[in-house]
Amino acid sequence: MGGERRGKMTAGREERKERGTERKGEWKTAGREGKEEERGEGRDDSCGRGTRRNVVGCLKGRGCPLGGKNGGRRKHPSLLQGTRERQEPANDQLSIASFMCDTEKYDADASDPHQKRITDAIITFVAGTLQSLSVVEAEDFKKMIETIDPRAIIPSRKHLSNKLLVEKSAEIRETLIKSLQKVSQISITIDIWSNRQLRSYICITVHFILNWKLHTALLTCKRFTGRHTAEIIVAQYEEVINNFSITHKVSNIVTDNASNMAKAFGLPGFHRSDLESESDSDQESDFENDEATTSGFFALDSEDSEELFTYLPQHDGCFAHTLQLVVKDGMKEIGSLRPLVSKVSALVSHISKSTHATDLLQEYHRVQTANTTRWNSEVKMIRSVLKIPQDQLDQLDLDKVHKLTLYDRSCLQDLCDILVPFEEVIDITQGDKIETCSFVVPCIRGLRIQMAEMYSRFNSKLVSALRKSLEKRLSVYEDKLLYRLAATLDPRFKLAWCRESELKEQQAVLIKEVESIISSTTTCPVESSAISMTPPPPVKQSKLFSYMTAAAAAPITTRYTNSMEVSTYLADPCLPEDTDPLIYWKQNKVSMPTLTKLAMNYLVVPATSAPVERVFSVAGRILRPDRYQLSDKTFQRLVFIKYNKNLKL
Repeated sequence: MGGERRGKMTAGREERKERGTERKGEWKTAGREGKEEERGEGRDDSCGRGTRRNVVGCLKGRGCPLGGKNGGRRKHPSLLQGTRERQEPANDQLSIASFMCDTEKYDADASDPHQKRITDAIITFVAGTLQSLSVVEAEDFKKMIETIDPRAIIPSRKHLSNKLLVEKSAEIRETLIKSLQKVSQISITIDIWSNRQLRSYICITVHFILNWKLHTALLTCKRFTGRHTAEIIVAQYEEVINNFSITHKVSNIVTDNASNMAKAFGLPGFHRSDLESESDSDQESDFENDEATTSGFFALDSEDSEELFTYLPQHDGCFAHTLQLVVKDGMKEIGSLRPLVSKVSALVSHISKSTHATDLLQEYHRVQTANTTRWNSEVKMIRSVLKIPQDQLDQLDLDKVHKLTLYDRSCLQDLCDILVPFEEVIDITQGDKIETCSFVVPCIRGLRIQMAEMYSRFNSKLVSALRKSLEKRLSVYEDKLLYRLAATLDPRFKLAWCRESELKEQQAVLIKEVESIISSTTTCPVESSAISMTPPPPVKQSKLFSYMTAAAAAPITTRYTNSMEVSTYLADPCLPEDTDPLIYWKQNKVSMPTLTKLAMNYLVVPATSAPVERVFSVAGRILRPDRYQLSDKTFQRLVFIKYNKNLKL
């Protein structure tokens, strides 16, 4: 019985095995037929459907000989895979991030324009914002550039210092040289500066008019070694001027009133001004026992002297520096006001060191500290304190001795009122990229009238000392042809600054200058009739120039047209103070060509050496204590790029 049962079980297993083998064969056959159906080479008759649409229906479980929901899927696996591919499209499109990350860097050797723009931007950023050269190797900087453009090549610090700065400064230099060749006359400011390490630097700026705009550019700011003698200063000046090929184009040189500068540019050919070298100037002479005569001129051979006289320019002292000496003379006579100024200085020092005072006065502007090198810094300090209400000052923890009373505030306010005109003149004549030479004479006369009014109001020793020093130090500027003609050729002033007794004389001077230009151009004169001029209408003016009136010039009668331009020019009304005089001459270059040329020659001269002082301010921020290891050449290139990066010619 048991054996019979085992025999039946064995027979059943063999029968099931045979059926499974047949089923596998059917599946393989169905798979091959399915592939042929997919290629369009046959029909799927295994499931009785016959068409591709029916086979798809079989896959979806709408009936199949294999039965079941998934029977068709097992029977037609190739078709099922194709259906999935059609239902889920391939995501073979790259994202922007993956595309940019896989792209190659710009080709620096081929001077790729994109890479060149990025490199120029990096150089301008480093020099313009006074960054350390190592910023290009900072991880955050690299990440920022890669985020902006992953293909950009970031230079190393060494490459930036040894190659890129050299190339950029050379590029700017070539552009500047080409621009200077287009002008006929330029002016120069020059000065010497020492940093905290007592390392000296000489700086030279150039001023010229091109395309009816006044431009200021830096020629050099480089290391100056040795004693500050007149010979060395002139040698450095000539080297720079020759490198830019502008030897015969320089008409005026403006420096401070230091004795070494006055002596350096008092050589034969330099038309020395009548300004005296001041012993209390901010720069002392470093030379002794040199081979100079008592008049300040050096002995030269006759041939050398004749050559120098042909092109050496006129030397003029800084007007702002002289004006500062005037104020210093007056401040020596403030007498009882000196303790008040000291009290204000102590108050400012307390506020800057006290957190309680800082929190209490945070609603007001920050108080300013005084600078020993600039007189107007004391005025600004006093004015910043006077802006704070008295009740706020009373809340400060000050000793009774250092507290300001109402009487003290009144006296300090009077001091500010007296010095306000001088501060206004300083701001005007030290203006950046504006014509300042024409303001000198009108400002002097405005100061004289303002001080007369102050004397009648206060009758103090301070005002008396200011008036006396003003006549001693500034009257010489009124007699100089440069400043008188510059004011006359400025359409904002013309002859309005002249006294009535000076009108004919100044007209004659202007006509003489016009005739000299006409004769040099060999233009034939043409006869003309007399021209009578009417007074120009009044123009709104500041208080400093309120003394000016519409000056009625005398009629000019001549048989030549040399004076016609002068008559036409003076007959027009004066322009407002905020007008650019170069725009006026651009509009009248056809009707008044000779005067236009004359105006370009005189308006280009700066009244002060402030442009070179601005360069020193930048140099001081570059040579901060953590950058004392910066080489002299790299420093020179950084300053050159920083100052000239926005120069548009």
